[in-house]
Parts: sequence; C-alpha cells; structure tokens
Amino acid sequence: MKSEKNSKNIFIPSNFCCIIIVYQNIYGVKSMEKIKIKIANEEYNIMTDDNLEYVAQLGEELDAKLSALIANNSRISVTQAAILTALEYADASKKCEITAENLRNQIQEYLEESARARTDVEIMKRENERLMKEITSLMAAK
Repeated sequence: MKSEKNSKNIFIPSNFCCIIIVYQNIYGVKSMEKIKIKIANEEYNIMTDDNLEYVAQLGEELDAKLSALIANNSRISVTQAAILTALEYADASKKCEITAENLRNQIQEYLEESARARTDVEIMKRENERLMKEITSLMAAK
C-alpha cells in the first residue's frame, strides 16, 4: 500500500485520502484545508476543517508555551515540555468541563424553581379569584 508523508512521523495511506474526499462529497461534510504550523522548531502539516487562522493561533500558543518551558529550564527536553504542556491543557479542559456541568446543574435548578414559582402564581391567582367571588357574594348578601 502506497503512503504519502503528510507531516512529521504521520503517514496516511493515499487511498484513505480518496475515501475521505468521496465521503465528504456524498455527505456534504466540510472539506479539510491544509495548514503548516511550526511548534518547537518543527514544522507540521495539519489537515483541518476549522478556521485556518484559529489553527495557526493554536500552534503559536502551543509553541510559546513550549518555548517558555524550555527557556526557563535548560534541562527539560521538548518531549518533557510537551507532556507538561499537555497536562496543563488537560487540567484546564477538565476544570472547564466541571464548571460547565455545574452551570448546567445551576440552570436546571433555576428552571425548576421558575416552574414552581409559576405554579405558585397560578395557585395564588385562583385563590385570589375565589376570595374576590366570596367578598362579592358577602357584599351582595348585606
């Protein structure tokens, strides 16, 4: 099977690319675009359906983090810096997931509280109408 080298240490069979293109054409999937980014002095060709400026910005941010780690500790390797950076991103991602779940729960509680308040309002309206009728009938009886 013939392979094309698309980026450093990543091989994609050429027939696999054809399958993706056919799938995209049949099912209307957004086509992938190619961008070259440089991280830790290595160039990578990335295929993405995201905005290319966004992907470039991600690459620049990652490169800056890795470069800062390496600059601050001359004994750290690129691999170690990449692992530490990945852990930092994983930590931030997990904390965002927890925050999002907490916000979803809080919204659900607000919706339930709102539903209870609407029910209470309806009960009070009916009680008010009953009392108004009672007052009217008592006034008419005098």
